[in-house]
Amino acid sequence: MGTGAAELREKADELAEMIRRHPLAVRHDRLRAEVNADARSRELLERLIRLGAMIDRTARSGAAAEIDADEKADLEKSLENAATVRAYVETRRELVALVAAVMDRVRNPEGDD
Repeated sequence: MGTGAAELREKADELAEMIRRHPLAVRHDRLRAEVNADARSRELLERLIRLGAMIDRTARSGAAAEIDADEKADLEKSLENAATVRAYVETRRELVALVAAVMDRVRNPEGDD
């Protein structure tokens, strides 16, 4: 018995809704709103995103990424004082891992539990 495209889309919509309602996704959305509502938090997150992009570009070129010691210390100090940004980054990492696990299950339905 085959599964039609319409049924697959319906199941995909159900899965997407389940993920959106998952406590991790709800927490992620709440924290993202809190970060976006605070200019300092938003600026810190933007700095972290730029730094991550620079590290990614550098790694793709085969070079080792180097971060200025003063900038690194400043970011660490800023993060110490930004619990919401830290929580958002960690929650985002966990949510991405959850979605990756779902995608892996789709690719490998016979995987070990």
